[in-house]
Amino acid sequence: MSILPPSSLIAAPENPAVYCRCKGAVISELFVKCDGDQECPNGSWLHPQCTSDLRDKSKHELDAIEEWYCEDCVARIQREEEGG
Repeated sequence: MSILPPSSLIAAPENPAVYCRCKGAVISELFVKCDGDQECPNGSWLHPQCTSDLRDKSKHELDAIEEWYCEDCVARIQREEEGG
């Protein structure tokens, strides 16, 4: 899993926050990359604490995850697989 500090993702002041489902409401030292890439509605980068499955994991535990999809991408993939 890719983990970046927020300074790598700071949006220009004239642009709205484009990362994470919180859209900038959470100030955090970490972002994690969703493997949903371009189709991820959260800009492919989320704060671990903004996700139900990562919020209690340590940085070491996050580093050990090889592939991860945010809840929104998991739901999208399930809909696609069901044909809808």
